[in-house]
Amino acid sequence: MIFKQYIQEYCIKYINNKAISYYSIDEGSRKEYSKIEVVKNEVVYKESNLINPLAFLENHIKELEMLLNYYSKDICKYNASIVCYIKDHLETVTINENLDKRYYNLLRLVIKVNSNINIIFEEPININEISFIKIKAMIDNFFKENHHKVVAIYNKQNLLKIDSVFKEVELAPISSGYFCHEIIGHLLENDIFNIKRDQISKMEFPKQMTVVDDIEGHQHKIGLNKLDDLGREIKPLTLIDSSKINEIISIDNKDNLRKSDLYGFARSQDYQHTPLSRMRMTILKGNKLITPLKGEYIHVSSITNGEFIPYKFTYKLIGEGYIKYNQNSIFYIPNLEIEGNIVDILNNISEIGDDLTISSRFCVKKNQVVRVGIGAPTIHITNVKVKGVGYEL
Repeated sequence: MIFKQYIQEYCIKYINNKAISYYSIDEGSRKEYSKIEVVKNEVVYKESNLINPLAFLENHIKELEMLLNYYSKDICKYNASIVCYIKDHLETVTINENLDKRYYNLLRLVIKVNSNINIIFEEPININEISFIKIKAMIDNFFKENHHKVVAIYNKQNLLKIDSVFKEVELAPISSGYFCHEIIGHLLENDIFNIKRDQISKMEFPKQMTVVDDIEGHQHKIGLNKLDDLGREIKPLTLIDSSKINEIISIDNKDNLRKSDLYGFARSQDYQHTPLSRMRMTILKGNKLITPLKGEYIHVSSITNGEFIPYKFTYKLIGEGYIKYNQNSIFYIPNLEIEGNIVDILNNISEIGDDLTISSRFCVKKNQVVRVGIGAPTIHITNVKVKGVGYEL
């Protein structure tokens, strides 16, 4: 097998009150997949303060800079700063004689409150369907929705140290999507699955839970199209159905539970890396109108980092959220941590909603970074260990 890849990236980055555009090209190939043999490697990197190669922002880079400067002047009152990153990633891949074109786009906004606290927004965008007006609206909404968090951290009034088991925890759709990716998806990747194959294959999942991996309609969110990085057709697969594991994520059918066809899960960071079994767009589906929680509970609004330890069957997820009382936020918790045993947390899922939300993130595995899709509705979980420091609102 010969894998040839031509990568173009167009980026705009706003930092230190300046918006700058970048353009890079990376071209190379490998033979086979068990042994990397780079045939060609050419990298071109250009920087320009005047021309923005992102077509839909070509005439708006100064306007973008002015908009972010406006918010920066306000944020700096609270010793915080802003980073904005817009990326257009395009690939042309040839696997033997088969051609595949892929792309993804994203907008990332960060308020750096201090060395330990970042408020992060990251969403896929479709450059073919978006305009500067829509980008501006996304930026406006981000700062309006997060201004109170910056003020609360700056004021440091009535700090609350949290290190206890909460009876009720609510994961908003974006955070439950990451939860599904980290705790369920990685569990079913064949290299991790095989560590505790007998134990995992017998696990019971909530009956109302269905988990699929399907990129249809979401290709531009993760940079995939028709073929995986071994040239196999990308097909949808149901991973969990009727509380049982239906199949796992594998690039070798001898590992599959049903010894079935391969579904196109081979992914590599680029032509210089060996393809691994990786998730694509992993979606947890529910079918129930969620019941509003009463009394005091934890609301996890987003998860930005995670750790899964298969040998110990434990997890840790890090993000942000709130202590709420009857739907009202009373403390904001940056760097919120939830941790525990995987079997316990899956058994303690009490409700899975019907408000499915789909997004994408970067995922690191064996030092390879790929774009993955996450999707899930709101879920409620009981008896979850939570850590963090709450800032009174």
